[in-house]
Amino acid sequence: MKNRSILFLPLSFFFIGMTFTQTYKVSLTHDKLQDDSLFLQQYNGKKFITLTALKNEKSVLFKGKTLLTPAMYQITGDSITLAEFLISVPTKNFHLQI
Repeated sequence: MKNRSILFLPLSFFFIGMTFTQTYKVSLTHDKLQDDSLFLQQYNGKKFITLTALKNEKSVLFKGKTLLTPAMYQITGDSITLAEFLISVPTKNFHLQI
């Protein structure tokens, strides 16, 4: 009985933490991109929709208030695809380096 309570406590903190921190962060670092703006886009079954747009810097952090759900994503610079990636499980953090 004591072993079950010891296991239950950390699991409950984990699930409570996951419930209240449903955000995502996608970081991108690069050396030589010349684009003015960078866009994080998600494929919705018909087309890519923009989740976040940021000014181009050497290190960029896309943030949102939901988890990244399983889908295809891309990062575009102005209108050119720079990176594509597939997320198969709900994800909070993702890092790309170009």
